[in-house]
Amino acid sequence: MKQKLLSLIAVTCLIISVLCGCTQGGKTSTTTTPDKPTGTYTFTDSVNRNVEIPYDIKKYIPSGPVSQMMLIAIAPERMAALATKLDDAQKGFLPDYLFDLPYVGQLYGSADLNKETLAAYNPDLIIDLGEPKKTIVEDMDNLTSQTGVPAIHITATINRNGEAYRTLGKILGCEERGNAIATYCDQIAGNLLDITRAVANNKVSIAYISGNGSNSANVIAKNSYHAEVIDLMFDNIAVVDNPSGKGTGNTVDLEQLLLWDPEALIIGDYATYDLIKSGKADAPWYELSAVKNGKYYGIPTIPYNWFGVPPSVNRYIGIVWMSNKFYPEYSSFDLKAETVKFYKLFYNIDLTDAQYNDLMSRS
Repeated sequence: MKQKLLSLIAVTCLIISVLCGCTQGGKTSTTTTPDKPTGTYTFTDSVNRNVEIPYDIKKYIPSGPVSQMMLIAIAPERMAALATKLDDAQKGFLPDYLFDLPYVGQLYGSADLNKETLAAYNPDLIIDLGEPKKTIVEDMDNLTSQTGVPAIHITATINRNGEAYRTLGKILGCEERGNAIATYCDQIAGNLLDITRAVANNKVSIAYISGNGSNSANVIAKNSYHAEVIDLMFDNIAVVDNPSGKGTGNTVDLEQLLLWDPEALIIGDYATYDLIKSGKADAPWYELSAVKNGKYYGIPTIPYNWFGVPPSVNRYIGIVWMSNKFYPEYSSFDLKAETVKFYKLFYNIDLTDAQYNDLMSRS
């Protein structure tokens, strides 16, 4: 009798909760079960905008390349369209179904976002991740007004990606996965700080080469947006008057590169690396100490460059690689094990030995 009474009370409570609804973020929404609310609630994003978003996000669209890369890690199956196109070189390194998604363009960068096409796919949410632009509030508000789709910004930087993934886990209803990715981000960011403290003033001097032309080189300059991790780990000798915010960097002549004469070169462009390796590059390259001593390295770039382009969570495995390559006395990473782990966690694939060896072929 007592058990029947308890059962009756439980059922009554469930009915009351369904009829009365539940509250989140100051808004009330009806529910079908206590843990599966429907309707919407007010979400406060990273730039203090209060946005009405659905509890149940069935499909979303990323605003740009950083958002797309980060969201592939946590909920790729709900991505309704691409902000940046994928190419054949990335096949096998990302889930196959992503290559079948339509393309709508990006809000920033090339600024080719087709808002009408985006709206036609009827997503539940537009998600912007990364560093907030100066016009971010206006941009997000305009995007919502022009598409009819709620748009939110979540700040995500090398030290805030963990926080960003925890927030995404809550929004997208996959907190366990969000927390797992966040823990990894926090761990690598912590290791980065430990290594930079240990190295102190004994940092290796480097130049990051993003490409080259006739008698010139493109460098990722010190204090530029794309040089954040490079500047932390190394003595970035590429000091210029106006650091570029683009992934292509600043163009300098080879005479300037010779004056800097870094201990090592990190090369993010395979064509440049292969040209130097072939012995057919412009003569000044072979006068550099880094080239003479064989200390030039092509950083892996598939499916995304480990240093940036875009500068996002791909830099975590770049940190592991750099630590292993330049500061082995301070690094406890097993590079292969960490690479396999990273590709599973962020790209949802099981990296093969052949793929790993290909990634390492120039590094």
